[in-house]
Amino acid sequence: MAHSTVVGGSSAHRVIECPASVGLSKNIPPAPSSPYAKEGTALHYVMEQMLFADDPLERAKKFIDTEVDGVMITEDLFIDKIRPAWDATQDAFTRFDVSEYEPEGEVHFKSVEGAFGTCDIFAKGRDDLVVI
Repeated sequence: MAHSTVVGGSSAHRVIECPASVGLSKNIPPAPSSPYAKEGTALHYVMEQMLFADDPLERAKKFIDTEVDGVMITEDLFIDKIRPAWDATQDAFTRFDVSEYEPEGEVHFKSVEGAFGTCDIFAKGRDDLVVI
């Protein structure tokens, strides 16, 4: 999934509140990726794979002791991060009676040209649109 070069998760608030900051920050070199960001990206990938699996937890377990984008997926990561995130997602699906969902939906910021982001999941509930 492509990501906006104009806005990111950590800068969305600033860009929405001050669209002129986009032009002012164009010449600032990007900060290097942190180990936490790399881990988050790898765990996000595993979660996305779970959404498409017939047996999501078994699918996730197949990643244990493998590397995803340079990050070793350990049993501890499964227990401490993947499983709780999956359980929270399932709780939301149950709470809102989700009937269909789409991962990685784009969200556009109309006030800033070229700015967009992604939501992890757009889901249709019985009476609600659920955004995770």
